[in-house]
Amino acid sequence: MKNYNAAIYMLSSRKNNLYHCLESLYEKWNSEYNYPVYVHYFDNIYDDKTFQDNIKKINPKIYFIRVDYQIPNFIDYSDLFFNRKYLNYVKNSFSIDRIGYLHMEYFVSDIYNFGQVGLASSELKKYDFLMRIDDDIIFKKNIDYDLFEASKGFPISSGFTWSNSSEELKNKPQQVEVRENLFSFIKNYVKQNNIQILNQDLLKAVNENNETLMHTLMWSAGNLNIYDMNYFNNDIFKNYISQVNKYGGAYKHRWGDQEVLGLYNYIHYDIPLNNLGLLSGNFYDPRIEGTNYAPSTSNNLFFKLKKFLYKRRRKFL
Repeated sequence: MKNYNAAIYMLSSRKNNLYHCLESLYEKWNSEYNYPVYVHYFDNIYDDKTFQDNIKKINPKIYFIRVDYQIPNFIDYSDLFFNRKYLNYVKNSFSIDRIGYLHMEYFVSDIYNFGQVGLASSELKKYDFLMRIDDDIIFKKNIDYDLFEASKGFPISSGFTWSNSSEELKNKPQQVEVRENLFSFIKNYVKQNNIQILNQDLLKAVNENNETLMHTLMWSAGNLNIYDMNYFNNDIFKNYISQVNKYGGAYKHRWGDQEVLGLYNYIHYDIPLNNLGLLSGNFYDPRIEGTNYAPSTSNNLFFKLKKFLYKRRRKFL
């Protein structure tokens, strides 16, 4: 049996989920291959050595890595996603208390600059394949093949894929609201870099200036993605992700890895996505029953103070 130069990583904050998630990962698949697992976390949620040692009883090749984070200095407080109250999703479901979610979107979208503030460990640079999982998934059935073997030759392989038709989007406005300005960003990126879009579906959307067609593309699961890093460790992706980061899409508009990485692949590869069929085969459940929102980061008081000062400043302008 050939093992690949590969690893599994996650950003976790749900303490009640982590053991069950990782236990099922090993019981149903990884005990056969023993790929290392890197558990990243914000603040001090997993600093407790006793907690870490209990998790490591599952397997000693589980590593805990604390991640520093910060809002980029060039982004004004008023531009952060939770201030966009004109969006129904923000108004109803995304308060300042979910600032940690924006840090998470930045973490999962940049798979080039490992080791920088807010991103996964530089240890991940040494691997040819990476699997990123969420801490609220659980594996249900034995997987009797190497998922990395099944992912060769595809930039992204995913536990499942999904899409919305134009009719379905009318009843799911959130799908559009969290991609604000994304279509114009992609069009500018293609034009400024003189790029020929290889995927015909995205090419049609751009040529017809039809944003709805972009929203109806097929997307990855997000909670179980495998990256063949040969497709990302290059100057083309380096340029792309630097432009995404410079724009601040994760913090301004809640752009996530599904869109940021997905659209990069739609631009540069004719077959951007591979469906591993793990959901339809009932091999895993995308959400452990009873899972709630992940707790936010600990600097909420700082941002609430900034919110107060921002409102005061506007009042006296």
